[in-house]
Amino acid sequence: KCRIEGCSHTEPSGISPPISAKRAGGTFFQEKGCAACQYTGFSERCGIFEVLTLSTKLRELIAAGATEQEIRSMAVALGMGSMVEDGFKKAGTGITTTEEVIRVVEMEEVFNIFCPECTRSLHLDYLICPHCGCASPYVCASCGKFLQPEWTVCPYCRHAAQRSANRRE
Repeated sequence: KCRIEGCSHTEPSGISPPISAKRAGGTFFQEKGCAACQYTGFSERCGIFEVLTLSTKLRELIAAGATEQEIRSMAVALGMGSMVEDGFKKAGTGITTTEEVIRVVEMEEVFNIFCPECTRSLHLDYLICPHCGCASPYVCASCGKFLQPEWTVCPYCRHAAQRSANRRE
């Protein structure tokens, strides 16, 4: 075979997938490859999917001009699974490999964001820290839209990217 079975209790290649092999109900495989499969470890195609069902809340967000991150966050909160999650589930069942999922799926940039007050982990789209109530430093103080950590100007209101004060509101 072109694949070798990996240990089901360790994550592949130092990658921390959103779902473990054990939880996926299977074993991760590593690519070995041969000339017939062009050294990928498999020779067939498999779809990896992400389906967005438009709920009333999502329609309202879109109509209000919400950002892609706001829409994605709401969709995930409403139960949408991502292409990455679907790919890792399929890797956990042996249909594909994690390396192939990482190669073909555009991964979102992951930021390590921490609350400046309690130092616990924050999601980029949080308005406040759910642990201590501190205002997120990644929200524009002028318009309230989300700011990427590297932005110096808010693209929504044109104001300098002055972060919200780190006080409870």
